Amino acid sequence: MTEQQNPDSRYVNATLLLYDGEEGERSPFLELIKTQHLTECQVMERTVLACIDQFVDPASPDISLPKLREALVLADANKTRVEVNQLLARGAGCTVEAVLLREAKRIPVVVEEFKTNLCAGLLKKSPPPGPKKAKK
Repeated sequence: MTEQQNPDSRYVNATLLLYDGEEGERSPFLELIKTQHLTECQVMERTVLACIDQFVDPASPDISLPKLREALVLADANKTRVEVNQLLARGAGCTVEAVLLREAKRIPVVVEEFKTNLCAGLLKKSPPPGPKKAKK
């Protein structure tokens, strides 16, 4: 807080929280937010992989897309169908349209390839749904 800022103010001077030092170092607040975000993504990745492992048949290297869909929903029940489709497509290494066709034709995917492709990007947990508005 600077001397110009009123201590009773409801507003926060964001430039003080997000400053870069003279030598380019980030503020402790920025580093804390970055660390928290990366930790949440790592936890979500471990959760998703553990859920997928629950559906894997050890005797087969393949897994069906409906089982993967179920595993993704189990890992994050707040994900929309569109978000789950995007994750399935990323894991399968194809477009959303192609993954939906593969799912309809019951074409399995290789589990290890799916997990590798899926973890190539950050996995974020969905926010909890907000309160529903009352109808008038």
